[in-house]
Amino acid sequence: MPMRELIQKLGPLVLESAAAVSYLRKRITESRPNGAEARLDAIENAMEVQSTLNNTIDVQMNIIHALLEKAQKRLQIVIVALIATGTIAALALAAALMK
Repeated sequence: MPMRELIQKLGPLVLESAAAVSYLRKRITESRPNGAEARLDAIENAMEVQSTLNNTIDVQMNIIHALLEKAQKRLQIVIVALIATGTIAALALAAALMK
């Protein structure tokens, strides 16, 4: 859960930062038309790739979370079944020793 909360908190920051980089690119390009544009393009592309990666990881985390919940429910059922089996075995042993 902490990882999911962190991703949810950081997601909007990444999306907002992409807009900020686009704005900075526009401002710097207007003031200095030298090699800064290529660097800003690279930063903008990196932010877009990071945003896509974050979305992919978020989807994967949701799938993993759902699978872990299913596994936890199955384990709880197995534990209850083992406790019931142990109880029945103990009662059967006690009944056999009483005869």
